[in-house]
Amino acid sequence: MLSQVTDSVEFIQQHKVGDELLLLPSGEQVSIRKYFLEFKSWRGAPVPNTYNGKAVIDWNGEPVFAELAVLRLFQSHRWDGVWVDSYRGKFRAGLPDVVEPIELPQKQRKLIDSIRAKTGRSGGCWDVLAWKGNTTLFVELKRRKKDNVQTTQIEWLTAAIELGLTTNNFVLVEWDLSSRQLAFEYPEDRKFFTDLLGGGDEKRFEEDFSDYFDFRHPAIKRWEFNKTSKKTLAGLVKKYGEVCQLHIHPDCSKVSVWEPDHIIPLSTNELNKKLRHMERISDEKIPAQSFGSNHPKNLILACKRCNAFKKHRIIWPLSRPD
Repeated sequence: MLSQVTDSVEFIQQHKVGDELLLLPSGEQVSIRKYFLEFKSWRGAPVPNTYNGKAVIDWNGEPVFAELAVLRLFQSHRWDGVWVDSYRGKFRAGLPDVVEPIELPQKQRKLIDSIRAKTGRSGGCWDVLAWKGNTTLFVELKRRKKDNVQTTQIEWLTAAIELGLTTNNFVLVEWDLSSRQLAFEYPEDRKFFTDLLGGGDEKRFEEDFSDYFDFRHPAIKRWEFNKTSKKTLAGLVKKYGEVCQLHIHPDCSKVSVWEPDHIIPLSTNELNKKLRHMERISDEKIPAQSFGSNHPKNLILACKRCNAFKKHRIIWPLSRPD
């Protein structure tokens, strides 16, 4: 059972910070896996209801609470799940007063009802219920240095174990808002982008352009992008109309085939060429670096010819059509 659960959450293992010991009412101590996640603050339009000041997080251009950010992380790896909104007694997949509550599938509803009956109260359920195949996880979120596991949540854990679940079905997530600068590999890369995008203003660059960057392996970013590419393209066509936003090829838009373009490429060797003057060794290509993100801010609509002509080059400011 442990290996099955561990394999299912391989995507989050890099964030593991250890285990946390919880004391059950029986006096037994149990160990729960614990992970740490950092999120970026939402800087867009205010959300209609923050539940008395909950932090609003930017999840790939979507404003969410921390519970929904964790849910989105699991959903991006083909899990199903809900945020168990104890404040209003609802199951949610989106922000309150923005997205309507949802009904749980029968299997998950039966599990929740059984644990509630065992505890004798409706509260105490962990923040996120996620499932994939035959694997079920309850995830409890605690903001770093601000929250602790409550007695009611330990009672929920105890009841679940008595009903046949194990500690492997429970996960703790400690989280906080990110305060770190963008983690460029070389200082000259940071200066290059600060000058190019932020006009040399470090603060403006961090505030206005941090969403353009994601330093994870390009294969991961491409896999994530391919899952939503059709929806992304439809959104870009709706936003820009059938008008190429690159406009860099002499035959721009003569072939009316439209594609999403990453303003900052997912990967490029351009800085290794320009700043570090690397050259080819034999038939080996100059190494590429991972830079661009799949965030909506980093995506524009391009015609097929301009997109193919741009390739992995960094072009800014964009040359827009007349």
